[in-house]
Amino acid sequence: SNQSTGGGNQTTGAPAAGNTGGYVEIQCAGSEGRIIGKGGDMIKYIQSSTGVKIDMKRDSGTCIISGSPEGVQEAQQLIMEVIENGDTRGKGGSGGSGGGG
Repeated sequence: SNQSTGGGNQTTGAPAAGNTGGYVEIQCAGSEGRIIGKGGDMIKYIQSSTGVKIDMKRDSGTCIISGSPEGVQEAQQLIMEVIENGDTRGKGGSGGSGGGG
């Protein structure tokens, strides 16, 4: 009698709980409009260019970025920049090298 106990519980690639990075909360009270952008343009741009998900918590004045640690870090930098300087895309800025497109 052939008892095959198929123990198929490989936990490879399971998301590590408590993974540093991958989730960050930024204080953005007062800058939500900038981060979201015209018609959601800026937030969509950040999400698509970094591959993260951004949640606006208007009640607490924070935005939550979740995704890969690299993406989260990148998105965080973009958001910090938007909070500081507003939408810097397409503005000549200082010494802007006319960007392709």
